[in-house]
Amino acid sequence: MITLPTTLKSSLATVCYTLGLALAVYLTLLKLFALPCIGPGNCQAILYSKYGSVFQVPVGAYGTLLWLGVIFVPNKDKRDVLLLMLAGGTALFMAIQFLVLRGFCLYCTLHAVAAWGALFLHHYRPRLWMAALALALAGGGFLLAREHAETHARNGNAQAAKLAVLADNISALPWLGTIHPRSPALILSLDCAACLDLLEKLTQENYKGRSIGPALYLKTNDANRTLTLEFVAAVLAQRELTRREALLATATILLMEKENALSSPDVAAVRLAAMFPASAEKKTDAEKILAAQAKTLANTNLGDITPLLISRDGVPHAIFKTPELFP
Repeated sequence: MITLPTTLKSSLATVCYTLGLALAVYLTLLKLFALPCIGPGNCQAILYSKYGSVFQVPVGAYGTLLWLGVIFVPNKDKRDVLLLMLAGGTALFMAIQFLVLRGFCLYCTLHAVAAWGALFLHHYRPRLWMAALALALAGGGFLLAREHAETHARNGNAQAAKLAVLADNISALPWLGTIHPRSPALILSLDCAACLDLLEKLTQENYKGRSIGPALYLKTNDANRTLTLEFVAAVLAQRELTRREALLATATILLMEKENALSSPDVAAVRLAAMFPASAEKKTDAEKILAAQAKTLANTNLGDITPLLISRDGVPHAIFKTPELFP
């Protein structure tokens, strides 16, 4: 058996405690602000899956509380219980990640390693300054994620003049409310975790007294084209509802297939079509709508990041609040 020097064990314990709390806070902030993950793997599909929250609270928030308890609770026995809860929780989540979601989240995995490392090195008491360092690291990571989203919201070729008229283009969909001279444009992709998160918020929005809404665009790519086509056709097929009601009803059904929408959009498309059999008659109309929108968006030279709010002055915002969509 290899015996590690005491100083090395102490240093490793410091890294585990600090990194564990930092990652828990960072993942919580990503979830709360619907920011995309930066880095390898399929973090999006895992973080925004139904397993990413418990009672509508991000899993990372529970981890944050446990790590804070580990650092601030002076009693070793109680601290060990908290570490056991952390290690057990991460083991369960790793099983879900690999066996159920069949994906890989780098940050979730590193968090699990930190939790098990801290449990192995539980004899070394954490210091209070580790919490401050962890929070600083998490805050820095969060700011980098925000900057990444804002920077990639448009590429260098996007022109404000072209973006400013998106809301007035004939291809814009007024499905969330009548388009007004103050209305922004909203661009979504149905295989984007943050977009589905926004759709979920929109299904919970109170629309009483709100007749005005954003100009809606659905961005297609090779992966999500079939799903987006089925989605639009399903909205069009619900003739007994207003367009807003049909959009929200279809979004509610799509959100039941959230994991497939993120990892296997074609599977989600098949299931959505099964839920709305009448949508088959609206495929041609849906294709025309998406073709017109794709042509309009191609002319803007926007980047790949979604969701995007395009204000009337032609500035894309990857970070915005839901009320901003309704002037």
